[in-house]
This record gives sequence, C-alpha cells and structure tokens, in this order.
Amino acid sequence: MSDRTTAPGRGLTTVALIAVATLGVQAMTLLTGVVSARLLGVEGRGQLALIAAVSGLFARLTMGGSLPVTVSQLLARERLTARDGLRPFVPRWSLVALLPAVAAGTYAGWLLRDETPLLTTGLAAATAAMTYQGIASSLLGSALQGELASIRTVSLGAIMLAVPFPVALVLAVVTVGVDDALTIAAILVAAGVVGLVLNVRLLKPATGTPSTLDAREIRRTSRANFVAAVGTINGLGLDRNLVGAWLGTVALGFYAVGAAFATLSTIIGSGVASLLLPRLAATADDPAEQRRRIRTWLTTTAILLALLVGLLEAIVDPLIRLAFGEEFAPAIEIARWLILADGLLGFRRLPICVLQARGRGGVASSIEFAVTVVVVAGIAVAAVLGELVLVAVVMAVGGVLSLLLLGLTVCLCGPRALPRHRR
Repeated sequence: MSDRTTAPGRGLTTVALIAVATLGVQAMTLLTGVVSARLLGVEGRGQLALIAAVSGLFARLTMGGSLPVTVSQLLARERLTARDGLRPFVPRWSLVALLPAVAAGTYAGWLLRDETPLLTTGLAAATAAMTYQGIASSLLGSALQGELASIRTVSLGAIMLAVPFPVALVLAVVTVGVDDALTIAAILVAAGVVGLVLNVRLLKPATGTPSTLDAREIRRTSRANFVAAVGTINGLGLDRNLVGAWLGTVALGFYAVGAAFATLSTIIGSGVASLLLPRLAATADDPAEQRRRIRTWLTTTAILLALLVGLLEAIVDPLIRLAFGEEFAPAIEIARWLILADGLLGFRRLPICVLQARGRGGVASSIEFAVTVVVVAGIAVAAVLGELVLVAVVMAVGGVLSLLLLGLTVCLCGPRALPRHRR
C-alpha cells in the first residue's frame, strides 16, 4: 500500500478534493431536505430529522464511533488491506451491531409514541435499519482510509453512499408520488443498502496475508479514543436530539433547516482528519515527516474552512428563503450561529486526530467530554427559556472552548508511539 499524499504541495490538492466531494454530498443532502420539507411540511420534516438524529446517535455511541477510528489507525500501521486485516472480526461485529440497532428503534418508537401505530412502528423499524447501516458505512469508510486508498477512491465511496437516496426519492416523487414520512424513510433505508454494496466493491482485494490485528489492542485503543472519536459535542446529533426531546418536532423542524447549511465544515474537517490519521500513524517512525504533514494539513484546512464559513454566512439568508420558503424564515438566525459553530467544531477534528496519532487519544477524549458537559448544560438552559437561537449560540461557544483546550494540549503533549506488531 502506498500513501499518495506524501509529496510536498499535495496538501492543498488533497483538501480541495475532499471539499469538492463534500460539496457534492452536501448538495445531494440539501436536495433531499428541500424535497422532503416541501412534501411533508414542518412536522413531517421534523419526524425524518428525529429518526436520522436517533440512528446517528446510537451508531456513533456504539460501534460506529471509536471503532472505525481504531480500524483506520491500526490497518495503516500494520500495512494491511481491510479484507486481510478484518476478516477474523467481521462475523462477530455483524452480530453485535444488531444490539444498538434494536435499541435505537425502540427509543425512536418511544419518542414517536403519540403518532399513529403504523407510523410509529414503521419509523422505529427504519431507525433500527439506519443505525445498522450507519455502523457499517463508518467501518467501510475507515477500512478504505486504513488501506491508504487514494483520495479519489475515498471520495467516491462517500458519494456512492449519498447518491442513491436523492435519486430514488426524486424518481419516486415523479413516478408514483410520495407525501408521507414513512414512505420516504423506506426509500432511505433501501438506498442505504445500495450505497453499502457499492462501497464494499471499492475495497482492495485480499492478499492472503494473515491478520496481525490484536482484539485486545482494538478494544483498548477504542476505549481511549471513544469520546473524542465520536465527537460528543456535535458528532452525535446531540443538539438535535435534545431539541426534539425537550422542545418538540416542530422546533426540531426549524432547527434542522438551520443546520442543513451548517454541516459542511464538520464534514470537511472530519474527512480531512480521517485521511490524516492513518497517514500520521504510518509515519510514526519519522517525526520530521509527521510534523510536516501536520503543519501542511492544518494550515490548508484552516484557510479553507475560514473561507467557507464566510461564504455561507453571506448567502444563507436568501438560500433558506429560496430553498425552503418563508415558512422557514425563523431558521435563518439559527443557521448563522450554527455555521460559525460548524467551522470551529469542524476544525477541532484535526487536533483531535493529531493527539490520537500520538497515542494521546485519552487526553482528547477527556477534553471532548468536559466541553460536552458545558454544551449540554447550555442547551438545557436554552430549552427552559424556549430559545432555539440560544441553542445555536451554545454550540458556537463549545467550539471556541474545544479549540482552545485542544490547541494547548497539542503544544504541550509530545508523541507516545504505539507499539507495532512484528510480522
């Protein structure tokens, strides 16, 4: 396996490719959000946002959180293909993933208990399926990254996961007509299966090399990385889950529209970090090269995210009015604060990645947990006051606090290399 990003000057190209792929994925996500909002209105859009938030929460809290980060890191360190390295673990993981899927479906059903029995049951089942798919897609993505696949291949995998749903939704609207949340949820689940199958085909072929991954090390590293890897501040959809639970689906509908334009920075930051981590792990024995990569990737990403945040702040008002209609105008101020928060929280994924590559994932997790407690307390106050905008302000404050603490830690904590297994 080769790292295609080691040459000087490739950092800008790498981040640009990630940004282009992200924009494509986000455009498709936005398209589906606009179509579903137009078809279902605020309440129906809120129902879809709720099951998406719950499935994302349970996936990232369990096997879709720190395990993919560990898989990426260790595959790169051991120079293994995913088919070789993960073969002993896939059967067990496939069964264990059913547990969070069932739990997510049960929780969603409880939250939607006031709806009709058919709608409650159907959306609960969709939530369970989406949770399982979320875990699988996270592991597949990390497997591609751990193989040090090209940026184009990784980006293609992300696009393959995103494309089937908007295509299927538009076709369904045009051919048979769709006007209920349950049908759209079913289309979403079916499209997810297609995306997963396409991603499996992108993995490198097996070479027959025995796996040198150790189950105990996987568990130990995953535990240390857990809080930082799942990104408890915003990676769990915690703010959306709390808004939905405390303020209701109508409020969540407005909040979801505001957040629709405030995910680009986090997606780009997470994408850059997920690609940088295995490359830092692969150069653990070359500190000078590792430092060069850190400087190049962090500087380039910071510039890109600053430009992106400025652009989104300038155009979000007309975009929301045009895409969603005047009915969703109250979401504009929410979006402005969430865009700022997204820029800060998106960039924070990179210092987290640096700490993980240095064997300091536990320190990053401690910082993430502390800031999450502050954010949850702030959201609770906002919910008591009934102020959606204040929820978005709290997210921005959390981003500032997280970056300050992580940056200080990166400067003070040196590397602590993980032992490499000898083959």
